[in-house]
Amino acid sequence: ASDVYKRQVFSKDDRRVLTGCTDGVARIFDLAAPGSPPTRLEGHAGAVYDVCFAPDEAAIATAGHDATVRLWDATGAAIRTLKGHGSCVYAVAFAPRGARVVSGSEDRTARVWDAATGAALLTLAGHLGDVSSVAYSGDGAVILTGSEDRTLRLWDAESGALRRTCEKHHAEVNAAAFSADRIVTGSKDRTARVVDLQATLDEKPRRSFFRRKEAGVDPFPDEPELDLDGSGDDESHGS
Repeated sequence: ASDVYKRQVFSKDDRRVLTGCTDGVARIFDLAAPGSPPTRLEGHAGAVYDVCFAPDEAAIATAGHDATVRLWDATGAAIRTLKGHGSCVYAVAFAPRGARVVSGSEDRTARVWDAATGAALLTLAGHLGDVSSVAYSGDGAVILTGSEDRTLRLWDAESGALRRTCEKHHAEVNAAAFSADRIVTGSKDRTARVVDLQATLDEKPRRSFFRRKEAGVDPFPDEPELDLDGSGDDESHGS
């Protein structure tokens, strides 16, 4: 089968593209030099599922099928390998200042690492499925994880304490990001949702999605929803 690019991100100046591929190689493409061969970041034993630049773009993180996170410098030279997950690592992100890295794995945990030393700092456990997306809030105080178990979890970035579990989707949450004071999520239920961060942290816990749906209650009242199936019909994604 042909190799597939699993993730692509632009540098801040839009001059470079960083990619992760099923062939186990991450690549840096220089858009200012069309046709030039990409810089190859080789070391993973298996697919590279996620890639990201550090905030200052002096470092790169990659997440792989081999259960590792790997850190590289801006030239593509290997810095260190972060080991601790028990299975594939699907997601990786730097903290806003670049001092820490968070990763999400098939082993149902997210882990926080010291980017300078590679030391494991925190294990965020509680999801009932693969952790497929991770993100830091803009101030670095909160970590967001999205999972195959259909939930989002918000964690204290310093202590690792769970602050809130949110059920916003009908299927796996495979994308999650912060935008100022809001959270944006994407799911295999073919919707994206936008929710207020502080309101989510402050809201009272509700009955689970499944029990609320069985009771005939809309599981997600009064929340913006972006229909991604192109039909404009929300009935297939609602209660």
